Amino acid sequence: MENFHAIFGRGFLAHRTERSAPLRFSSGRPYPYGFGWFIDSAGGRVVHQHGGSWQGFQTQFTRYIANDDAIVVLTNLGSASPATIAEGIAGVLDPTYRAAALPKTPIADDPAVTAWVRGVLDRVAAGSLTTDDFSFVPITALPRMLARLNAVLKGQPPPQRLDLLRHRALGYDHRYEYRVGYPSSTFVVTITRAPVGRISGLNIRAIPAR
Repeated sequence: MENFHAIFGRGFLAHRTERSAPLRFSSGRPYPYGFGWFIDSAGGRVVHQHGGSWQGFQTQFTRYIANDDAIVVLTNLGSASPATIAEGIAGVLDPTYRAAALPKTPIADDPAVTAWVRGVLDRVAAGSLTTDDFSFVPITALPRMLARLNAVLKGQPPPQRLDLLRHRALGYDHRYEYRVGYPSSTFVVTITRAPVGRISGLNIRAIPAR
């Protein structure tokens, strides 16, 4: 992995625009993905990252381009969140890498979207999501992905409150971050909705009780 990072960071692929520039659809809309990397930012600096999973294993490879830093997280727990672990390690390595804190004040939501998200969460808790709910998911990955999500919300009643904290367009998709309150727990739900009204990304993480 170190050699791979060196090839991209300092070798012959270091300056390929395909890996550093978001792709663009024929309509001109950008999407933050290039040459096999999701393109993001932290502390105002470019971050390239990608995760993976297989048969109970979860991985994350995050690269902080300006400082030539790379973090690789390998886990053997299907319910692990290696991207969150990588963010935590990055924050120790360099405080400017820390993810921006979630807003405390909700923003205006689209009631129809919030109702859709509520329905998705109810189905996660019931373990009733299927391939038809997703815009794309490898059939071999679906069972473990659903099991991981269900383990987080299993037994939870319908949520009491959904507060929209962030909304971002990703090409033709839309990513939403909600703070979701249950009677005894609070979660951050990051969900991406495809134009056809299906899920193209879903992550649920608990907010530690204070």
